[in-house]
Amino acid sequence: MDLMFTRNWREIWAKRNFQNESSITLIQKLIWMNGFDSPLGSMYESDWRAFVEKISKRIKIKENSSIFEIGCGSGAFLFPFYEKGLQIGGIDFSVKQIDIAKEVFNSNNFTVCDANSLNHKKKYDFILSNHVIHYFESMQYTTQVLKLLFKKVKKSIYLSGIPDINYKKEQERFRQNTLSEQEYQNKYKGLDILYFDRKYFYDMAKTHNFSIEFYEHEMPGFTQGKFRFDCHLKKLNSKKP
Repeated sequence: MDLMFTRNWREIWAKRNFQNESSITLIQKLIWMNGFDSPLGSMYESDWRAFVEKISKRIKIKENSSIFEIGCGSGAFLFPFYEKGLQIGGIDFSVKQIDIAKEVFNSNNFTVCDANSLNHKKKYDFILSNHVIHYFESMQYTTQVLKLLFKKVKKSIYLSGIPDINYKKEQERFRQNTLSEQEYQNKYKGLDILYFDRKYFYDMAKTHNFSIEFYEHEMPGFTQGKFRFDCHLKKLNSKKP
């Protein structure tokens, strides 16, 4: 295939535009900028806040916690923590998304960077990633990223919205049936995502001295949730919150 005509996810995210309508709340604009504005996953502020809060309670994020997000986009997932005064930061490969995050949070703790090149000297209590890991280019890349995160987190890592390899056929069929043929081709032609087995994360956790818990992916409004799962990796030698 001629590489000049090969689409990739970087190109897709570079084309997203920030909505400036005054009637829409800032967090709603960030949610849609982060891609949750399609028939396969349209999210609204109240459900989004409930979703973030549920994860926050699940992994016991406290008022003095520091949080870092991999693939933060424009910062929608971090916004509720920012409102509470928590220390936040993130990386994303999209210049446009990171520029928005820097402006919204008035912070330089956001960097344009590939996940496997993360070079933050500072460690954070929690590292989060929401609906991102399946965009990684390969399993080898994913392993590189996780090894970095294991070194840089103080307490735990939470990965949300991981496509389950056991439901790969069902998920692809669901997308095809939900979208028109033209919509499907426009959205997914030439674009692949990764699918994961829980055992992969179990083995990574065991090797790096982390405990692991799996959860069903419960994001309101995200119609593909039944084909995905969440993963909580907790550092075994961390102090209890």
